[in-house]
Amino acid sequence: MATEIITREDLEAFGEKLMSQMKALLSGGTAEGEPRKWIKSYQVKNLLKISSNTLQTLRDNGTIPFTKIGGILFYIMRWMRFKKSCGVKYYPNVFV
Repeated sequence: MATEIITREDLEAFGEKLMSQMKALLSGGTAEGEPRKWIKSYQVKNLLKISSNTLQTLRDNGTIPFTKIGGILFYIMRWMRFKKSCGVKYYPNVFV
């Protein structure tokens, strides 16, 4: 088995890379700098500026796709951005 010598510079570079990845994850993106793909209900309500009841109605009539994992509802972020850019309150059923 070959051995490798790890220098102080290697450890510092690793630490900096690890910290940048952790900061990206904590700020809402992924480690690679991509935005989140899934968001929660409260984030959808803030993004679309709608109430809880309106969000429930959109889910019930199939206007807004979602998935439920462990009791938590998740929505596709890319879809929400598209809906927000439409500029209307109720949207056609585009992606379902």
